[in-house]
Amino acid sequence: MQLIEVNNTDFKHDIEVLYCFPDHNSSCRKEVRTGTGNILLFIFLSCISVCTVILNLLVIISISHFKQLHTPTNLLILSLAVADLLMGMFVMPVDIMQLIDSCWYLGKLSCCILDLINCLSVTASLCSLTFIAVDRYIAVCDPLLYSTRVTVCKTSLIIILGWSFAVFYIIIICYFNDHLLPSQLSSNCYGECVMVMKYSWLIVDLVVSFLTPCSVIIVTYLIIFKVARRQAKAVRAVKNGAGNNHGPQSSSSSETKAAKK
Repeated sequence: MQLIEVNNTDFKHDIEVLYCFPDHNSSCRKEVRTGTGNILLFIFLSCISVCTVILNLLVIISISHFKQLHTPTNLLILSLAVADLLMGMFVMPVDIMQLIDSCWYLGKLSCCILDLINCLSVTASLCSLTFIAVDRYIAVCDPLLYSTRVTVCKTSLIIILGWSFAVFYIIIICYFNDHLLPSQLSSNCYGECVMVMKYSWLIVDLVVSFLTPCSVIIVTYLIIFKVARRQAKAVRAVKNGAGNNHGPQSSSSSETKAAKK
């Protein structure tokens, strides 16, 4: 039996640790992601951000410029487009950049402003979607009185109240979580932008700004779907009765168009 001695050689690798601010003692560690997958993801999300800005700008300019488009429903769509424009113009580019470089270089004031814009755009967007659902509910369930119950002035007032609620709600959240001033922002290290919320306010925010509007939207559209089906059946019954009296002259395509209307 031969004994073979194997000499183990220790390979020492020098791992260089990067920091966001090397001259700062409490600087955060810097993570630079340059893999192929990250680059493709960066390009894809950048295209989405650019398309979000361009398309929402087109909607805003079109509705604002042409007086024929100044209808209650279009005003609600305009409000939604403004909220989405804020997200695509300010929040999405910063988040996309942090996919490549994890450091925050813009200071605490910019971090505070970005958090406010982010919360404002999300809350205002959900408010606009809720108003659009209610608007469609009135239009479908009570079409004869829609023009008198829903006017441009009333819709403009509702939009102002919705945005005011969003601003007030964000101020309340930031105040009770010590994020209203840049000096109140707390972080584990220098060079990160993180909004830390208390657990109780996290539950409140989940219920107020997500579960409640989403529930209203889902329930409203379910009611609209049921009413639309009932109206489609009524239209089909009328057409079948007319066909029996005057001969078969209606087709399934015409019934489908009537149901959609």
